[in-house]
Amino acid sequence: MKAMVLFSGGVDSTTCLAMAVKEYGAENVLALTISYGQKHKKEIEAAKQLVAYYGVEWKTLDLAPIFADSSCSLLVGSDEEIPEESYAEQLEKTGGKPVSTYVPFRNGLFLSSAASIALSNDCSVIYYGAHSDDAAAADKLAARVPECTHWHGTGRAVPADMELLRGQRPPLRSLRHLP
Repeated sequence: MKAMVLFSGGVDSTTCLAMAVKEYGAENVLALTISYGQKHKKEIEAAKQLVAYYGVEWKTLDLAPIFADSSCSLLVGSDEEIPEESYAEQLEKTGGKPVSTYVPFRNGLFLSSAASIALSNDCSVIYYGAHSDDAAAADKLAARVPECTHWHGTGRAVPADMELLRGQRPPLRSLRHLP
């Protein structure tokens, strides 16, 4: 069995990478790093070094054109400074409207792209590490969309969900917490 790790090079996804390598072996792990036009390049540089360290296969995907029209402060097309506050603190200032660091449907695009690439590479598990602000945003989404209730924390798609994507099983939740 093979595993894919949605791999930014940050702390959460590096934890997922280490867990996947421990469980499946480096030869059975595929790391996917996605560039989306972000201003910071440190994580992608770290990803390159970490995949070499762990000895796993590495693929990159450029989704920057999708976000070219976004005014998000995290992206190279924006002149805005990146705020230091958490999403929750930013939301207080905006009255609940999207914050300047919101990249429209970024994680949804990441996960659907990862699922497509995973299926094409015979991966039966996808590891996904989300930071706490993504979890907070997912909790707000989950209040409106019950299927998203497990899109927070460090998680992985369960093998049965990959069967769902292949059309072989009835719908299940996409992600679950790791112990």
